[in-house]
Amino acid sequence: MNNGSLNQSFSLNDGSKVELMPGSSLSYPDTFTSDKRLVSLTGEAVFHVAKNKEMPFVVNSGTISTTALGTVFKVKSHQKSNHIEVSLLEGRVVVRALHAGSKFKDIYLKPGETVTYNKTLEIGAIAASPASHKDKPGKIFVPDARTTNTQSYWFQNEPLAKVFDRFSNMYHLTIRYDKAELKNMTFTARLKKKIVLTKCCSLLPCSMI
Repeated sequence: MNNGSLNQSFSLNDGSKVELMPGSSLSYPDTFTSDKRLVSLTGEAVFHVAKNKEMPFVVNSGTISTTALGTVFKVKSHQKSNHIEVSLLEGRVVVRALHAGSKFKDIYLKPGETVTYNKTLEIGAIAASPASHKDKPGKIFVPDARTTNTQSYWFQNEPLAKVFDRFSNMYHLTIRYDKAELKNMTFTARLKKKIVLTKCCSLLPCSMI
């Protein structure tokens, strides 16, 4: 059984990739030999799961588990917090209680959705990200008021104009850009919160005031 505790990215023996956030730990076997790929998380991590229909990938975190066949999702489960969050970036996952008799019923997430589970009440609430609108193919994961400690912003094929508008609202700034120039441009990236504004304005056709 291995245990990771540093801020690092690494691959598991099945080809899945894990991005482990600072102060977090992940326990997993040297080799997955059963009918499922089971790991245990304390803290926060992003999982890029290798597809294997015969062996579902299961993350135990506190009193719930998240199961995926092949997808990208994020789990946030700190021991001192009364909430566990699971955010789906790609694919499909099911979030369920670990213990029989729990009041918590299985929740199937779609890309762009986050479930927040209350440990005390054993209930979960689903919130959809703004980019999950049906008229646009792009996806975005941006933390709301409950997830201010999130380390990164994630974008996938998001219309660039919407990216600028969202940052403008979040940081109460005016971001100037040419709508006609950005009409057919999309943005795919993972940006750290601390550098997101400066990076956007240095690499993209906009200015910030």
